[in-house]
Amino acid sequence: KYLNKYPKGIFALKSHFYLADCFYRRGNIEEARPHYKLIADTSLTPYKEKAVVKMARINYEDGNYNAALNYYQELARISDSKNNILEARKWIMRSYFKLGQYKEAITAARGLRNTDKVSDEWISEAYMTIGQSAMELDSTATAKKAFGYLSQNLQNEMSVEAKYMLAEIAYDEGDLQKSESILFEIINQVPSYDYWIGKSFILIAEIYYQRGNEVQAKATLQSIIDNYKVDPKSQRPNLVEAAREKLNAIKAREEAEQKKQQPEEMELDYSGEEESELFNEEEQPDTLNQNVPVTPENPNE
Repeated sequence: KYLNKYPKGIFALKSHFYLADCFYRRGNIEEARPHYKLIADTSLTPYKEKAVVKMARINYEDGNYNAALNYYQELARISDSKNNILEARKWIMRSYFKLGQYKEAITAARGLRNTDKVSDEWISEAYMTIGQSAMELDSTATAKKAFGYLSQNLQNEMSVEAKYMLAEIAYDEGDLQKSESILFEIINQVPSYDYWIGKSFILIAEIYYQRGNEVQAKATLQSIIDNYKVDPKSQRPNLVEAAREKLNAIKAREEAEQKKQQPEEMELDYSGEEESELFNEEEQPDTLNQNVPVTPENPNE
């Protein structure tokens, strides 16, 4: 009512903020958006920073990464709060990565990594972002350094993922022994993570196949299919389906090889004139001996 009566009143911005906050807490994001935006896009006010945070989060969650990036960059400029600056740097890094701007993502990740009092969780994500972005840019050396540091200096699931990425790189480079060694480290380490153990066994099956051990490769993949428990709530790729796809591919290649090794059956072509002559020719009398006189077996007869 106040805003309808005094849209530019002395308490208008305050009213917009509290109205937006009420909508947001109730889950009415679209109702909250225009009120937060109005405050976020104004000059500096006591409510601007909070509105910028909300607009950045809303846009990121909606997949509007360019808009989110702009708001997080503004937050980093205007905020005096260390927590908000840290949040801004983290989401700037994530936004660049989502936008496929990998060089900028690496720069942002290094900035986050070097921020004071940053948590191990965010350091892990910074190194992972550097590694994944470097892979997208075909900078394997940079990726190895990032994944190597993460796998050796931190103890969490992301460090295990980094170790798996090193195994994949070694496999792609043809170093099957190194790849296999890293994968068995993942399988045997404590604490363990089922998803990365499953992925490790699938890559190990690939290594077996590359070495010509098709039986062991198929048995390893079949074990994943039979025993791995898929989390229905997980958004990660389904490892059972991945193992089944690879197993079917191996079987298809084997069948193709077997067909190549089988001798081709000769097919007789009886078409055309030859066929007509072969099957329609009338039987002729045997004239071979018609004019030859019969000689008795006993010349004296």
